[in-house]
Amino acid sequence: MIRKRLLVLGLCLCLFVLSFGVIAETLEEKIVQGIKCVKGNVTFHESGKLEYACLSQDQEIQGIKCSAGNEYDREYVGFYKSGNLEYACLSQDQVIQEIKCARYIRFYKSRRLARTCLSQNQVIQGIKCALGVGFYESGKIKYAWLLQDQKIQGIECVKGVKFHPSGKLKHAFLSRNQVIQGIKCARGEVEFYESGKLKLVGLPQNQVIQGRIKWIKRARLWINKFGKLERNWQIQRIEYKQGTRIFLNEKGEVIKNYLT
Repeated sequence: MIRKRLLVLGLCLCLFVLSFGVIAETLEEKIVQGIKCVKGNVTFHESGKLEYACLSQDQEIQGIKCSAGNEYDREYVGFYKSGNLEYACLSQDQVIQEIKCARYIRFYKSRRLARTCLSQNQVIQGIKCALGVGFYESGKIKYAWLLQDQKIQGIECVKGVKFHPSGKLKHAFLSRNQVIQGIKCARGEVEFYESGKLKLVGLPQNQVIQGRIKWIKRARLWINKFGKLERNWQIQRIEYKQGTRIFLNEKGEVIKNYLT
């Protein structure tokens, strides 16, 4: 009886050692250009510089504390041809270029922050942000998730917002019906040209918009079934029905609508 138990115990021990050996072999570490990598999980640029690597352990790379993940889900880092870090998963929350970062980070070639998740709510360039944020290479906000309903450039917004490179509002969701540039706009999606003029808006009620409206050639008019305007139109005092979504060109002229 004792011999049988010893035999079973010995077999279990052998299996454990073999399993450990397989894992150890799979995760064999190799240091490549100062980066601790999993052997066989690296690629290189034509110049010979590291392009992509699976990390064998958490480590600091170019001042960023990077995560290796775990034995079942390894994390990777990427590098530009210059050798600058392009992206990585973070091993812990950290402040990078004055932004409270968590989980994931991506850089431009210039080393300027491109996008990240936020470790906590933060006011960035006057915007109360939560969850995630992206930047243009200039450092201006490209998009952000809002912590709460807030007024941005005179527009009452909710959810996420996007900006033009100039910093002007590009896309938003209205937190309530409101009048923008003389048009009664419905709660929901709205878009702006870089000039600041309306591009896309939903209408909350029947209303007359402009005394004279010009339709651009080949504009698409959506009226239940898809219809296509084949010539230029000028329509006097058009009344748009409730639920209509319209596109405007930068001159403020209607070029497209959607009827629901």
